[in-house]
Amino acid sequence: MAQKRGFSFLLIRHYDKAIAVVVLAALLVSLFVLARSAAESRERKDRYQADVAGMRPKHETLAPLSTGPYEAAQRNLHFPQTLRQPDSGVGLFVPERRVRCVDCLYPIRADAKECPFCHAPQPEPVVIDKNKLDSEGRGIPNGWRMKYFGHPYAMAEDLSRADDDADGDGFTNLQEYQANTNPRDPKDHPDWIDLLRCKEIAVRPFPFTLTSAIRMPKGDLQLTFNMRGSDNTYFVKKGEPIGKTGLIYSNCTTTVEKVHDPKVGDKNNNRYEALLFRPADGKTFTLRDNDTQSPMEQEVVLMLTVGKKSNEYRVATGGTLELDGQRYKVDVNLGVDSQPHSVVLENLSTAKKSTVNVGVL
Repeated sequence: MAQKRGFSFLLIRHYDKAIAVVVLAALLVSLFVLARSAAESRERKDRYQADVAGMRPKHETLAPLSTGPYEAAQRNLHFPQTLRQPDSGVGLFVPERRVRCVDCLYPIRADAKECPFCHAPQPEPVVIDKNKLDSEGRGIPNGWRMKYFGHPYAMAEDLSRADDDADGDGFTNLQEYQANTNPRDPKDHPDWIDLLRCKEIAVRPFPFTLTSAIRMPKGDLQLTFNMRGSDNTYFVKKGEPIGKTGLIYSNCTTTVEKVHDPKVGDKNNNRYEALLFRPADGKTFTLRDNDTQSPMEQEVVLMLTVGKKSNEYRVATGGTLELDGQRYKVDVNLGVDSQPHSVVLENLSTAKKSTVNVGVL
């Protein structure tokens, strides 16, 4: 009994430590279970990802949808196969077109010259040229497609629709038809000039203002130009360029104007008129001092639309336009009201002139 009491005393004495050992063991077991669960979860995830990565579709490549059966059915609908008997106008799948008599309204053969019922004479039948029919309804006759594509229908497979570009030259089949060019030959295409449209004729102002002139010791004038829209100022002597505007100060003339001043009476003021030269095209311009209203030149805005893409070209009147390897001189025709009515494009190589109306897009 004494030993039993001693063991109980020892257990009571180290009770806290025993509890701590039990708790620690429980924590270790929990950590082991969590670690094992995490490892199994990671293994399941890796197996799942490997399974997903290894999955392959039954049909790896999907064949493009062909419109051939639909187009073949459409052709058969318009031109059914016939089994016509020799030297006969009848046969299988050969429908007989009938019309109503102009008098008794009975149905008779379309090519009948006389009604078999009332014997009334019939008008001559209207002959329809199948080559002039437009199966797509976009303005291209069937005969044109038959000539270049071998069939009268607009088909996606051979790019024979109106908006298709069969030869990849940038022009649609409709534009090729309108220009009477070969839609299967990229070297035979409409003239780019024929597609140009004039958006507007705008006024191009001077990029600067002549503010003053200073007489230098040698007697020549140094002009001061203030750039529009910025604080840049250029002091230019005769023969020098005016910034990066492409213009050169060529000469300057001085005139005297009498101005009335209420305080001192009449007095003389010097006015300056600068002659400017543009080496790029050899044109000259005149600008008076402190003149902010006078336009420098007119600018033609041309639009070129090829297919669904449009480009804009801005050319000064009298300047040149480069298009498809050709250079064209651009001028403006004025009407009786002195307003620009059309733009004239002259090919500098062939001297051929083309006219584009203003504001027609």
